[in-house]
Amino acid sequence: MHACLNSLMAFAMLGIAEIIQPAFKRFQIRYHGALSAFVALIIVFCLVVGLLAGAFHE
Repeated sequence: MHACLNSLMAFAMLGIAEIIQPAFKRFQIRYHGALSAFVALIIVFCLVVGLLAGAFHE
């Protein structure tokens, strides 16, 4: 079960990074690959925190 959740989060992060990366390329931002991966990591982290906060809400 943990392997499925980990792979789901990894593929979600990869998908978000692939969606964001062309925007960084269009504006000619340096290190667009690393920056899109970092932004995707932040987005996935916020989604997981929101999910956990909603799960334990009274």
